[in-house]
Amino acid sequence: MMNNKNTMENKQLKINKSLKFSVSGLRSQKRGFTILEVMVASTIFILVVVSGITVLLNVTHNLRITGEIRQSMDSLGFAMEDISRNVRLGTAFDCNLSNKTLTDTTLETNSTCAISLDAQGHGTGLQRSSLLAFEGYQGNPTISADQIVYKIELGRLSKSTDGGSNYVFITPANVTIDSVRSGFSVRYADDTNHLVPLVTIRLYGTVTYQTTVVPFNIQTSVTSRNR
Repeated sequence: MMNNKNTMENKQLKINKSLKFSVSGLRSQKRGFTILEVMVASTIFILVVVSGITVLLNVTHNLRITGEIRQSMDSLGFAMEDISRNVRLGTAFDCNLSNKTLTDTTLETNSTCAISLDAQGHGTGLQRSSLLAFEGYQGNPTISADQIVYKIELGRLSKSTDGGSNYVFITPANVTIDSVRSGFSVRYADDTNHLVPLVTIRLYGTVTYQTTVVPFNIQTSVTSRNR
């Protein structure tokens, strides 16, 4: 009996030692991060977050610039479409008005004025015109008060529907039109061989948004359906 009791005590002692070693191992495995490890991990996390925010801000800024430029270009396209639509149904075209006044006698007379350009695309001679006037659809050819007039002035394109008495801008303020390289051209307006008038509109300039400047060069030619 005594031997059995000693044997059981020895086994119990071994079990207690094993449990003690197991608990000590678990405690050693649960050791936390050091301050240095936490600082390194935090620094890497902050760098990643800052880099991501910087990229996001740059993308947002570029998208804003692209949107503003696209909106301005759409406005230019609308202005060109407005001119083209009115020219198709117009009559009595005249753009060579440098030395004329907007009166009944000058507006209601067809006048050809072709643009002369040099090698660099600049207008030369007296044929370059920054003003286009014509009789609109269902207009009264006996008066000039209903004439449609487009004019390039002060870097912008403006429109008048009362013979030049009042103008409104049809291009935004951040669009600058170069009056030297832009202009209107009318061909075959006074032709006697039944050729339809051909109107060419050229707009050259820049679109500006903050520090971004984008050049543009738009040109279109439209024939009138009336004479």
